[in-house]
Amino acid sequence: MNYKTQKGSALILTIILIAVLSVMTASMMFLSQSEAWSSYNYKLMSQARDAAEAGINRSAHFLMYDYTPPDPAGGADPLANYNYQIPCGTDYPYPVQDSGVCSDSDIILSADSDVADNYPNGTVQAAYLAAAQGTLDAGNQVVTYETSAVLLGMRALPITGSINPKLFQRWEIASKGTIAGIENAEVEVSAILDQTTDPTYGYTLKGLSEQCDPPGLVFGGNTMTDSYDSTPNYVGMPGYDPTAPTCDPAFPVTAANCALQESDGNVATYGSMETQGGTVDINGSLSTPRTGVGDCGVNNGVDNPDVLEDGVVELTQTPPMRDPDFPTLPTPLLVAQTLPNNALTCPLIVGCSARVPPEKNKFNLAPGAYGDLSGGGGAAKEIHLSAGTYNINSLDLGANVTVVIDNGPVILNISGCTSFNADVPPTACAAYMAAPLTTTGGSFTNASMDPSNLQILYAGEGELQLRGTSGLAAMIYAPSAHVETVGTTDFYGAIVAYTIDMTGTSAVHYDRSLENGAVSPGPFLLQGFTWKKF
Repeated sequence: MNYKTQKGSALILTIILIAVLSVMTASMMFLSQSEAWSSYNYKLMSQARDAAEAGINRSAHFLMYDYTPPDPAGGADPLANYNYQIPCGTDYPYPVQDSGVCSDSDIILSADSDVADNYPNGTVQAAYLAAAQGTLDAGNQVVTYETSAVLLGMRALPITGSINPKLFQRWEIASKGTIAGIENAEVEVSAILDQTTDPTYGYTLKGLSEQCDPPGLVFGGNTMTDSYDSTPNYVGMPGYDPTAPTCDPAFPVTAANCALQESDGNVATYGSMETQGGTVDINGSLSTPRTGVGDCGVNNGVDNPDVLEDGVVELTQTPPMRDPDFPTLPTPLLVAQTLPNNALTCPLIVGCSARVPPEKNKFNLAPGAYGDLSGGGGAAKEIHLSAGTYNINSLDLGANVTVVIDNGPVILNISGCTSFNADVPPTACAAYMAAPLTTTGGSFTNASMDPSNLQILYAGEGELQLRGTSGLAAMIYAPSAHVETVGTTDFYGAIVAYTIDMTGTSAVHYDRSLENGAVSPGPFLLQGFTWKKF
């Protein structure tokens, strides 16, 4: 055998094997290094993105809680500085622009060194600059965020309980997260910030109590809900016609001839609904965050689901309803005001005058400020109200007073104070009455059957006692109060209150036109997140 040849072949194979192993080792080293760098770069990018998202949240917090929108009445930041509704050619400006027609200058708040600000109010811009930039510690790294916000849209909407409309804005927020140095990273994140709106009177009845006791809604004594539409010319009708029959939604072909429809009598509560005997028929659904059935417990929303024609709808959010503004300018009076008996006029009550032609025990009240107004017993009396705002401390109709709505909208702002706070003018009660509105057989007459022509607002925690009335058409907004209509024959419109007791009320008729009326501010919504690496 040729051992020398074999030794040479073995040496060559060994050298080749060593070379292959060396290449593999080097490859593994490079692969490991690449993986390490990739992991490190991803870490840097993630830290930069986290910083950018922190900037989004910081900017959104400023816009939600620290920012004051433009003032429709003028002031330091007048609405006139913003072009949000003047057409530019055939289109409305988008985004919102500064004052002038089609100026092409977007409204921008900026705390980003690369984005120029264009906000009309310097104080607001300075506050945003201080709030919407900063640094964060990420291990050994220092991450910087800078943000800017472009005003995409703005609309002024009437708000229940406020004499001034509220501006609802839509912002596009962009935030840049940066890690400086040799090993750097930069990420931009953008999002859209909206404030949602809810129709204030989106339900027949809405009880805001979140508790089992007291329940938000109580029904009993042969009560039912349904709906109608007071809008003129609705399906060929001149508005609500009480002489037309009630129709079943199963037969829509007859809908044009129906005054009332056995549908859309939806109710809602943030807590529970209770039935107390008799026949209860809710021609609609119950909306509540509770979905269980039975005696009220942690998750039980209704004790008798059989009364619900359309079942239970789960509420995923329970936005708070703001109390109405305290009535000021003019401020209600802390004085008793009693209507006279067998008189043509009422000279002791400022704002009260005779009818034309004069009629005994029938009086006109002009919009303005009144105290504790009552009928005082005796002969039957009528109070006639016309369109405007009435700031009244309390109203007691007793069994002998009828309030007649001649034309509307009539807004009754009830303060319900026994004393005012020390502010000038007063901004709240120092002490409250137990029941600032009572009827007990008296009544309201709103011949239009349009609930928006009689709006009753109350910010206190007392009781509104609408007992024994018949055919009341109104919108009642008392988010901290208890409202009861015990013994009422028919109620037309909608009620928002902390707790509502409809025991003995024969029927509650929801006006579907209220869905398109005044709104309440809903929660803010941050959506449409996008991000990119630079």
